[in-house]
Amino acid sequence: MSVIYADFSGFINFLNLLKILNWFLYLVCCFLIKNCDVFNA
Repeated sequence: MSVIYADFSGFINFLNLLKILNWFLYLVCCFLIKNCDVFNA
């Protein structure tokens, strides 16, 4: 059970990392293009 829980925990951490990367890319694109409305669709 502990191994399955560890894998699941790692998967959750992976999803959180993707969210952070997505947010970071969103900020970079907004800064470069200076038009966030394009990404709010």
